[in-house]
Amino acid sequence: MAASSSIPQFISHSLEGENKDNDPYKSYSHYCVPIICSGRAQGVMDIFLSSDHQRDKREEEFLAAAANTLAGVIKRKKSEEQVSKINEGFISLGVEPLENIQRLVILCGDILGAGFAIYNRFDYAQDAFYCAGQYNASPGDLEALKPYEKICQDIIKKNYENIFVLDDLGSNQEVNSSAANANTAFRACMGQAVKCRGRPVGVISVFYRNDFIPGDEAKKFLGIIVSAIGIEEERINANLQLKDAYDKLKKAQFGLVQSEKMAALGRFSSGIAHEVKNPLGIILGGIEFLERKLAKSDKDVQMATRKIKEATLRADHIIRNLLKFAMPSEIRTEVINPKDLLNDTLSFFKYRASLVNVDIITEFSKEDILVKADKNQIQQVLFNLLMNASEAITEAGQITIKLYKVDSMESDSEKQGCVIEIIDTGEGIKKEYLSKLFEPFFTTKRDKKGTGLGLSISKMIIENHKGNLTIDGEPGKGTCVKVTLPVAKKE
Repeated sequence: MAASSSIPQFISHSLEGENKDNDPYKSYSHYCVPIICSGRAQGVMDIFLSSDHQRDKREEEFLAAAANTLAGVIKRKKSEEQVSKINEGFISLGVEPLENIQRLVILCGDILGAGFAIYNRFDYAQDAFYCAGQYNASPGDLEALKPYEKICQDIIKKNYENIFVLDDLGSNQEVNSSAANANTAFRACMGQAVKCRGRPVGVISVFYRNDFIPGDEAKKFLGIIVSAIGIEEERINANLQLKDAYDKLKKAQFGLVQSEKMAALGRFSSGIAHEVKNPLGIILGGIEFLERKLAKSDKDVQMATRKIKEATLRADHIIRNLLKFAMPSEIRTEVINPKDLLNDTLSFFKYRASLVNVDIITEFSKEDILVKADKNQIQQVLFNLLMNASEAITEAGQITIKLYKVDSMESDSEKQGCVIEIIDTGEGIKKEYLSKLFEPFFTTKRDKKGTGLGLSISKMIIENHKGNLTIDGEPGKGTCVKVTLPVAKKE
């Protein structure tokens, strides 16, 4: 009675029945004084007295003081054990943040004497929680905890600054009706949000099957665990940022090396082109002279002369492309509508598409999109990409051209982008070729008289316009070429 009421009791007692003769006191009085620690009775101090002893207020006050002293000793001993467990737990933590979080959840449930401890991480992308750590919970127990977790998650979303205590879970009929039986129902819960860089990233909750009123010590230890998990979340976040920064650094280094290679090749190509162009001109002039002289010769001589001329003209074409690559023409920009530019380019290209049995499908945004670009250069890029797409289709196929706007560009997240996608149903590209496509003179079309300069020049033109050109594809699944240019404001 004293333990349940938390109030000292004075009782006069007389034994009756068969135990009466075996008890030397036969009748007696006694004080029952509860030992209260953290709001809960930890035990009862029972003082036996003679049967004629009378209740005395001063005695009760003395016994209450003694009980409080015992409670203090118990509380201090318990706190020392909890601190020792925390220290051991922190010392044993490894270097992997997620593993550390698992251990901290176990430690939290242990030192707070909880039936279960759960840590739910918050996924901002999907606005959902998922379990990242659990203590003493089987899959069946976790299923029973789901209704309670929802309550805790709602509290965190509304107020994540303070520790929350729910001591009336037993009265929640809706929640308890989902439990398998009375043994799986929980009566109390305590929890707190875990914060990382000032915002909640999860919630740790401890559940009790009995009534529980947390004291300051319990709240303090919960706060310590929550802070430790917050530190581990910081480490997870830092690791992700470090990996992202490393990937960007590698990409920038690769781009720098490629840029230097291209610049060196440009200088080299310019010199070679000028040196070769003059001898080629002399050779071409000589062949035309021979054509006139041998106009009446036999067919074999005429065919040989024609083949030499074709090879020389091809060499001259390559030299001209080299000069374009080495010394790109000056950009003369104007505000244009890519939709109009695509339609103009398609009007030149459609005759080619009909010859190779290719269907062209356009999916253009209804929204007016403007870019600031050199019309002739961008049209050159688009025509080249369409030619590549048609040549990738060996028999009948389809080319889909999409035009739309995105809120941010990969190269500059603060600028909106105009995206042009050219998707073909051709033979696709081998994975090992993807990283080489923009290298000068790399081509998969030697048999189709490809020079390997078209994509290099196209990429250079797009990058000179502060845009991006990317290619993705798989063998047998076609290819997708994406051109992104900065959106221009209406003037």
